[in-house]
Amino acid sequence: MNMIENSKPKILLAEDDPINLKLMSRLLTKNGFEFLTANNGESVYESAVSNPDIDVILMDIQMPLLNGYEATEKIREWENANNNLKRFKIIALTAHSFEEEKRKCLNAGMNDFITKPINMPDLIEKIYSDYSDNKPSEENQTADFSTDLDSDK
Repeated sequence: MNMIENSKPKILLAEDDPINLKLMSRLLTKNGFEFLTANNGESVYESAVSNPDIDVILMDIQMPLLNGYEATEKIREWENANNNLKRFKIIALTAHSFEEEKRKCLNAGMNDFITKPINMPDLIEKIYSDYSDNKPSEENQTADFSTDLDSDK
């Protein structure tokens, strides 16, 4: 990742469930992240290869067209074929916490793994794991999961 000092990484949020997408979008926004969204594995791949300024992909595992494993493998193949010096950090978002699931994610080429429901301070830690100088202090992290999802209707 090529991050400018004091900047936050740009995120691609891959999530097909509308409720999870809305919740994650609000949490990312509240924590000051700039992000794009994709609701299937094929659009994740297309967004990743056409937006070189993306630093982190938050990858849902169960998505239509290409699942998270397939999308990750396709992105890694594209990176290798294009000799990309910058590689996306891909963090799996999954409801399964089994060791086998984690191993499967890492074998597909993902860098890290977090289970749903998402603990925002843990996710922020994983997003910034290579960039401790840029990580916000814990008191500036918003982890409010009681967000009213219907408030903007």
